[in-house]
Amino acid sequence: MDGPYPDGSAEESANETRQGDDMLVVVFALDDAFGTLSDIDAMWPIEELAIEASDASGLGFLDGNDIGAGEYGVCFFGSDWKAMWDLLKPIMHTAPVPIDRLEIWPRGASDMSVVSAND
Repeated sequence: MDGPYPDGSAEESANETRQGDDMLVVVFALDDAFGTLSDIDAMWPIEELAIEASDASGLGFLDGNDIGAGEYGVCFFGSDWKAMWDLLKPIMHTAPVPIDRLEIWPRGASDMSVVSAND
C-alpha cells in the first residue's frame, strides 16, 4: 500500500476522475432549498438506474450528487458527455423532480457551459 492514490494503490480506481474526461451535471429544480425528504428518497432509484446504465455502457460513471440552493445535481464523468446524455436522458426524465438544465465541462474547455436538458 505505497502507491500514489488515496487508497495506497499503484493504479487509479475505475471510479476516480480520469484526466481529460468530460463532466456532465444533470440539475433538477427543487421546490425549496433542499427539497422534501420524499423528493430526495425518490431520486435514489433514478441514480441507481443511471449507475447501472453508465457502468454497463463503459461511457462513464456517476461521481455523486449535490443538494442545496433549490437544486439537486447529479454529476457524471466520462469520455463523451453527449453520448452519456443520450444514454441517461430517458432515465433522468423519469425522475419525480423536473430537470432544469445540464451543466457540461468538456475536456479541454476552459469553462462550464449550460445546455437545455431537451437538446
